Amino acid sequence: MDVIDQKWKRVQNPLLKLLCNGRVVYSPAQGGKWLNVEEATFVKLPENDPKELLVRVFLAANQNVATLPDHVLRALALYTDSSTEITPSLTRGVLRETPSCYKSLGRLEKIQLLKFVLKDEKFSDLLELELLPVTNERFISFSNTDRAIYISSSEHPRELLPGLQDRFLDQDIDDSLFRSLQAVSKQGTRDMIRL
Repeated sequence: MDVIDQKWKRVQNPLLKLLCNGRVVYSPAQGGKWLNVEEATFVKLPENDPKELLVRVFLAANQNVATLPDHVLRALALYTDSSTEITPSLTRGVLRETPSCYKSLGRLEKIQLLKFVLKDEKFSDLLELELLPVTNERFISFSNTDRAIYISSSEHPRELLPGLQDRFLDQDIDDSLFRSLQAVSKQGTRDMIRL
């Protein structure tokens, strides 16, 4: 390591620590504002997650979400003790706290949101979220009520119970999501019954 690198290291650490304590993170929430690192919720998601959708949902819920380049996120991780990031658990909390941030979303977006909040398999945290797709093209809330939602099978098709489209799980979803919802039903979080 040469002399310039050593001098830079001595300046770099205190400078970056000082910067991390100031209002250096911009969030477009509530018309836009500058925040401390601790006040922001960061987007640190893999490419296969619906980043843009989650940012829109968090902004609609007036959450201080901030999108930063990867190298800035890495630097923040080195010089700050804690930062909040979008996770399935945090997302469920935001959805429950501000239902208006997602209820008007289209079908595909709600399906993407459901897949994301199921990633950590915390099925009991789904209660009260209006993300359960039923066959009448609507979504209903996950709940522990006596009203069962049925999963049809080849032996027991939904045609055996006509007029109950709002009581059957919409199976026009991808296989991984269908398996996740079956797991929800087996854990008893939702009173789903397989026919």
